[in-house]
Amino acid sequence: MSSERRFSQKEIAAIFNRASRAQEKVSAEAAQEEGLTLADLHLIALETGISPDLITQAVLAVDEAPEEPKPETFLGLQLSISKTVNLDNPLTDADWDKLVVGFRNTFRAKGKVTREGSLREWSNGNLRIMAEPTAKGHRLHMQSLKGSTQGAIWTSLSFILAALFVFASSLFSGGLEGGIIVLSVVFAMAGLLSGGFSTLQLSQWRFDRMEHFESIAAQAQQLTSNRTAAEKRSEKQVAQAVQGDKSKLAQIQQSTDSPEADQPNDVRGPSGLLDGVDDEEAEDITPPSKTRDRDR
Repeated sequence: MSSERRFSQKEIAAIFNRASRAQEKVSAEAAQEEGLTLADLHLIALETGISPDLITQAVLAVDEAPEEPKPETFLGLQLSISKTVNLDNPLTDADWDKLVVGFRNTFRAKGKVTREGSLREWSNGNLRIMAEPTAKGHRLHMQSLKGSTQGAIWTSLSFILAALFVFASSLFSGGLEGGIIVLSVVFAMAGLLSGGFSTLQLSQWRFDRMEHFESIAAQAQQLTSNRTAAEKRSEKQVAQAVQGDKSKLAQIQQSTDSPEADQPNDVRGPSGLLDGVDDEEAEDITPPSKTRDRDR
């Protein structure tokens, strides 16, 4: 009898339970440090009863989903705005040139056009519009930052702090007079009005910029869709032409294979000449005996 240890059902369940938890911990640490491959995701999907095809489709959707950068904020105010749009077809150089003309008309600025490999960019200060290739076409990313708002907010805070400083200094010095109070109120009101006006300007700027970005995205999508429609019409015309040529070839082949085309051409007519042969050619093929008689 073998002396090798045998485990009971309870011990087996406990062993596999502990081992599975350890494996899950190792897998989680590896995923956090190195990530998982598509094959790893398929394996996990099979273990959880999910179709691997659905995982593949989800991966493609994640890759194509535009990633909006985190907006920049200052004291709770959003100073930046961005928009990303995926184009189903690539942008040609002509399409990009048309978009640049639209950028200049929309923002009333010439801007700067740069290109690095397949990456294109138009920029004007804190305003940037970039086009990068994707698996299907191109991705247009637009972003802008209103940097002047931060300075305006600091100015407003400076007025408010100055009002508080004047008021506090006069209060602790025991010389709180009417003029000091009025001056403090003026400083505070100036700061509040300046801050409120800057906030309203920022809100209107975000609204206008988003409208501009929406218009540019629609223009880019229209350019690529129009080119696609034209290419489809051209392909249809080519297909129709090819089909027409095939029909003509079929007609020619049919006429060639018809019984009339198989009739011999050396059938003599009533005049004794070969049908379909000119008179001069008939004289050349007259039998030699008749030719000698005629020469005599």
